[in-house]
Amino acid sequence: MELLNMSDPLEQQAASDFAYFLQFFLHPPRKFQPLHPADAEDLAQECTLRASRGGFAGKNKSRRKTWLYRIATNARIDYGRKQKRHRRVVTETDGNFRLI
Repeated sequence: MELLNMSDPLEQQAASDFAYFLQFFLHPPRKFQPLHPADAEDLAQECTLRASRGGFAGKNKSRRKTWLYRIATNARIDYGRKQKRHRRVVTETDGNFRLI
């Protein structure tokens, strides 16, 4: 059973986008930390879905890369915020509470 029909241009584009996003999350720009491979794959799938729904119609490849970069950057920022929310734990030390 074939998962992707690589003769279909839309599926070729989706596979290319997924590879771009996966690379972005595993080897990010300096402002972000690399993610665990499983988390990177999940985010890459989410971004590929966002990109396919966004419907970039432009023919200019440099603009498309910029658009994909923004999708990846926004997804990474959202992921960081979500992780920060889940990481907050209140502990008590010497009668004082502090956030970790």
